[in-house]
Amino acid sequence: MSEIALKIDTPVKTIERYSADTGIPVGTVRKMVASGELQIMPKAGPKHRVLINMVALYQQAAAASYAPATSR
Repeated sequence: MSEIALKIDTPVKTIERYSADTGIPVGTVRKMVASGELQIMPKAGPKHRVLINMVALYQQAAAASYAPATSR
């Protein structure tokens, strides 16, 4: 199996930064976090910022790129 090398600009992003980088509205990103679609780092307290785990997201994307396509 071949390896994939990725350069990750930052291992975590705030909801606002992720929204700006992807063009997905902030409200939609918050819903994606709430539904578990986007993994976040553990929060130290309830008032700490939500940080999206970009490493987990890239791992998920890399795994999906090798999944065989299903026909419909």
